[in-house]
Amino acid sequence: MSVLENWELLEDGSLFGYIYDDIRHNPLTTEFQDGHRVITSLVKKIDYDEKYAITESGTRYTLGKKAK
Repeated sequence: MSVLENWELLEDGSLFGYIYDDIRHNPLTTEFQDGHRVITSLVKKIDYDEKYAITESGTRYTLGKKAK
């Protein structure tokens, strides 16, 4: 599962963060490579205790360290 580090929940309901271990990574491009900045689609569910979020598009992220 993709991991979001230094993430924050934006006012519009999406997540901003730096992605790691994403299966969509294409070695021929910089998309989804480790450390790539992303803004997700809107968050459908977020569980702070279990440290994961699911977006409206169905992507599930493990939530790493939250941005300060």
